[in-house]
Amino acid sequence: MTTIGIIANPMAGKDIRRLVGHGRYVSNNEKVNTLRRLFTGFDSIGVEQVLMMPDYDGISSNCKAYKSKNLKIDTLNMRLIDNEMDSTNAAKLLKELKVDCIVTLGGDGTNRAVAKGCTTIPLLPISTGTNNVFPENVEGTIAGIASGLISKNLVDLNKTTYKSNLLEIWIDKSLKDIALVDIAVSFTDSIGAKAIWTTSELSEIFVIKAKPTATGLSSIAYMLSGDELNEDQGIHIKTSSTNSHNLKVPLAPGLIKSVPIKKWNYIQMNSRTTIPQSSCILALDGERTISVKSSSEIEIVLKKDGPVVISTDKVIEQAALNNIMYNTAIDDPT
Repeated sequence: MTTIGIIANPMAGKDIRRLVGHGRYVSNNEKVNTLRRLFTGFDSIGVEQVLMMPDYDGISSNCKAYKSKNLKIDTLNMRLIDNEMDSTNAAKLLKELKVDCIVTLGGDGTNRAVAKGCTTIPLLPISTGTNNVFPENVEGTIAGIASGLISKNLVDLNKTTYKSNLLEIWIDKSLKDIALVDIAVSFTDSIGAKAIWTTSELSEIFVIKAKPTATGLSSIAYMLSGDELNEDQGIHIKTSSTNSHNLKVPLAPGLIKSVPIKKWNYIQMNSRTTIPQSSCILALDGERTISVKSSSEIEIVLKKDGPVVISTDKVIEQAALNNIMYNTAIDDPT
């Protein structure tokens, strides 16, 4: 049975950047609508089962109203904690159940949580967060077709997916966490509202994924280098409170900030960068996450251990070049 797992984060697209900037608000109704379009794509390819992460906000329960003769929609049997661990635990469970593909609805933080649970099953991330660099802005119907083709083994996985990078955070010689896009060292007293929307307290930034149209911390790396970091390298940036060379960047939708740049350099695969000992907060993929005491040693390591990511463009390109949509013997679900 062809099975696709879905992890839709009900909290994605709702953080403080709606108040301090002009971040879009992605309602849960819109997420349900996106998922129903996704199901239409599944149906057209012949996917037989969907396993969804349950939630308290009605996303998974509303999706069960989707009508289909072929597609069965169920929720995972799991206990909810009502924080990012739900996404991690759902990914672990989907890996145990050996689903063919996982589709996420969320931002960089959501996909980071999913990656902590599974990095081996092909992942198609749909953007419904704020500063999204890791997930794609892709229409739900197209995402459904693409992930369906992957799940049914109708396209070449080697030509339509790529193994992404990640940053490991080691504290006192122990692996503490990971990031898929960026890490920032913030000299603040508390985690607070989590989302990064100021730059004055930042001292160091590590970025491994960037693009010209991105907002957030990764935009700093692109503005400095003009590099999308598609190769096996990242960028390490140091800021200065006295440097007059301020770089203007879109830190969030509708929010442009100046960053005083001291210096920057590339980091290579498996390189280890030590952060000077000092009490700080580490922001992972744009959210303050880890509080570190001054006596602890922090090391950042670039690894080729991220999720296997589906390129929607490449999947649809392969489907067109090989006339796959002519050959899918699936009845029109309508």
